[in-house]
Amino acid sequence: MQPGLQNEAMKVAILAGGQGTRMGSLTKQIPKPMVDIGGRPILCHVIKHYVDYGFRDFVIALGHLGSCIREYFEGPDAIETGCRIQLVDTGSETATGGRIKRLASALGDEPFMLTWGDGLADVDLDELLAFHRTHGRLATVTAVQPPSRFGHLHLQDERVVSFAEKPQRGGVWINGAFFVLEPEVFDYIADDSTPFERQPMERLAADQQLMAYRHPGFWQCMDTVSEWEGLKRLWSLGQAPWVTTPSSVRQDDALLTTTSPASNALAAKRRVLPRQERVLVTGHDGYVGHILVPMLLEAGYDVCGLDSLLYKDCLFCPTQCEVPNIQKDIRDVTVGDLRGFDAVIHLAGLSNDPLGDLDSQLTFQINYQATIDLAVAAKAAGVNRFLQASTCSIYGASDDNWLTESSAFHPVTPYGVAKARVEPELLELADDQFSPTLLRFATAYGVSPRLRGDLVVNNLVGYAMTTGKILLKSDGQAWRPLVHVEDMSRALLATLQAPRQRVHCEAYNVGSTSENYSVRQIAEQIGMALPEAKIAFADNAESDRRNYRVNCDKFARVLPEGRPRWSLQRGIQELIAAYRETGLTLQMLESTQVQRLAKIRSLLDVGALSPKLRWKTAHNSQLYVDRVALRTQRAA
Repeated sequence: MQPGLQNEAMKVAILAGGQGTRMGSLTKQIPKPMVDIGGRPILCHVIKHYVDYGFRDFVIALGHLGSCIREYFEGPDAIETGCRIQLVDTGSETATGGRIKRLASALGDEPFMLTWGDGLADVDLDELLAFHRTHGRLATVTAVQPPSRFGHLHLQDERVVSFAEKPQRGGVWINGAFFVLEPEVFDYIADDSTPFERQPMERLAADQQLMAYRHPGFWQCMDTVSEWEGLKRLWSLGQAPWVTTPSSVRQDDALLTTTSPASNALAAKRRVLPRQERVLVTGHDGYVGHILVPMLLEAGYDVCGLDSLLYKDCLFCPTQCEVPNIQKDIRDVTVGDLRGFDAVIHLAGLSNDPLGDLDSQLTFQINYQATIDLAVAAKAAGVNRFLQASTCSIYGASDDNWLTESSAFHPVTPYGVAKARVEPELLELADDQFSPTLLRFATAYGVSPRLRGDLVVNNLVGYAMTTGKILLKSDGQAWRPLVHVEDMSRALLATLQAPRQRVHCEAYNVGSTSENYSVRQIAEQIGMALPEAKIAFADNAESDRRNYRVNCDKFARVLPEGRPRWSLQRGIQELIAAYRETGLTLQMLESTQVQRLAKIRSLLDVGALSPKLRWKTAHNSQLYVDRVALRTQRAA
């Protein structure tokens, strides 16, 4: 008999009842096995792999949100797989071993295959089954070698000598699921609370009843959003290793192939599930974006960036901000660029007062006119939510009284004026289909892969550590509200996740009311953390017209889940540790790597940018990076 045909009578058990807590918002409405990869749930990819090897009889253990899986396979619009699928409710809190034991009556007294509904591999199931039949033991586990987050298999030849769950070391064979089990394995499971990966596998190994099929090929579980993103990326590139042609098919084309009706039923079905929201982050390659983007991905959003990449070679520390992106100036964005997105988070722009002062008219073009043009285009493209990164500097020259969202604007710099002009015009665009929200951020600080050394806290800590002086460039009397870059990102995420009616056309001061300090007080806090550093004043230090003391209680009340978690004292300690780890020097602190104005001026000086801050050619961004690298090599 042909190998694949022997598999039709053998049952395949799939555990699909786990909570999936590390998948964030993705698993709040659907179970993890129903999370989409390439237009179909990962569970269907798992089933299809077995179908390709001739298996037709599946028993699926349901648990957390199991009704979603039941509707998919048994509802009015149920998928047609060409297979027999039994769905067994095994309880939402049952451990893996308990789920397997609850399937005993459905699986019967014959050997069966077992795997999890959230892991993909290119395991040759014919070879796995053949291996199991040669050794005569009760259980075979597929051993794989990805990073060591999983059960460690101690092997002697092919026999499992012992089993240890999730050791903290790498370079070992681990439990990759894809089991073949004899029915006697049920006796090794005590009750619902028994994790199969613990006592049952440990006892099977101790009884010399557990063998390992070594699989050196592809294997990947989907426990986190980043792992899901990796699987989606492989699928979108047409490089999904789990789409295989088994050996039995290679031997005889009459057996099921990946183009057969039965497997195509799995591939072609497009079930309507809660859709992953698509978010465009402008300025994603900047100081805030490198913290925000990983946070959005972890929360389950489909993120795309848009950036002119002016600071692409200004990396301070490792980053996880790798998403599809559009390299484009914010002034050139079209309606077509924005179609298909549910939300836009607008961070892009000339990002602080000194940079805004470089060319006031250019600041208005980028921070004001381009922002309104972007919002108009977003509305025309059908974007529903628009989150505007505004600033508390719109309050400008104020007295020492507390400022709320209803306080008057008194901006004193082109940067502040441009941001203030945006707000009313943006709100005028609002309607039932377009919902803007204004987030007026306090003065930012904290570590980011795209560190900014021109921010007051980051700058003062840097000077304290490299010169022994906490160098104030003003008289230190002006008030500043402060907010950590992580808290800025958390506020954006909370706003995005909030019901529309709670944030529609609202303005929020984002920070903590308790985190308002005079610049002198900031210096004193740094002095407490670095007692060897002394407060000093620059020769041209004078009073600062920018003075605003901001009340942020509204945001904390309306969106408590986005409430800031950082304090200035904790942020100072974070900066000290990061600066020490990177070996920060005064030269680095004043360099184009962390000073935005210096960076822009250097791009202008070498002719990479036009006076309008546009790349002069399509390839100039890379040419500039190459030129800097060459200069560095020559200097060395």
